Amino acid sequence: MLGLTSREMERLLQRDIHPMHVEGSDCMVRMHGRVLRCTPHDLHRLAAPSLRERMRGQINRLSKA
Repeated sequence: MLGLTSREMERLLQRDIHPMHVEGSDCMVRMHGRVLRCTPHDLHRLAAPSLRERMRGQINRLSKA
């Protein structure tokens, strides 16, 4: 439906962002108690890992090498 991976969905839920439905080029999300309209592209950007998460992953990979 949304084209999100399970990891992306998990990140959204951790950030209190709940996708409601997608219709064409619009999607509705409930974020911090408010209902907002956004594009699927925006939803993917919200679900992307933060800089902290990316750096932590990079450090973990380098420490194992």
